[in-house]
Amino acid sequence: MLRPIGAGLLRRIAGLVDFVNIEIGIVRCPLCNCMDIPWVTEDFTLQLKGGPIVVPRLRFQRCEQCHEAFLDHVAMKKIDAAAKTPIARARAV
Repeated sequence: MLRPIGAGLLRRIAGLVDFVNIEIGIVRCPLCNCMDIPWVTEDFTLQLKGGPIVVPRLRFQRCEQCHEAFLDHVAMKKIDAAAKTPIARARAV
């Protein structure tokens, strides 16, 4: 039998959110083994069949040596939202 979640437990879970959101990110590039992978905020271009889609001011990590981009779940959600815009859907056809 499931018990309802109490308000005290919800407050403790809410307090953990800040701990979970601590940025660690990628510490070593899996492609080139470089350890310099800073967080950057820049326009990100996504190539679709019908043409490019630009996601403005996307925050992600980029390897300084091989320039590979590493996207977290927040960046992926923004890319997904940009790809679902009417203009992007018209380009994908």
